[in-house]
Amino acid sequence: MFRTHKPILAAAFVASIVSSYAVQSANAAVPDILSSTTSSESNSLTINGGHLGAGLAIVTIGSFPQMAVTQQTADRLVVTLPSGIPAGDYTLTVQIGSDPTDFDQSIVSIGTEHPYKPILALSAADTN
Repeated sequence: MFRTHKPILAAAFVASIVSSYAVQSANAAVPDILSSTTSSESNSLTINGGHLGAGLAIVTIGSFPQMAVTQQTADRLVVTLPSGIPAGDYTLTVQIGSDPTDFDQSIVSIGTEHPYKPILALSAADTN
């Protein structure tokens, strides 16, 4: 009789460990990019935001390979820009940890100033 309970208890124990791991993964904080600035002197990009320090940071710009992270804190990442990157606007992707769903994206301008022009709001009276 005792033998039938041991496999059930072992299965219940394993299930509790797996489910607690799944809850931890589901509650992992997704990175949040708030702003980014480039430095032509140091050929670096500084990313400010939240939840940036809880794991390995994987940072890419456009189709360029992963960039080297030189500093990482909970609210800041500093990465080395790819050499020879042309001026322009790029999609910045920051992933923290190995879960591919824990990422945020933003548009970053490299080598340009104020690339976006303000969009003017038009009222119905303006369109007539």
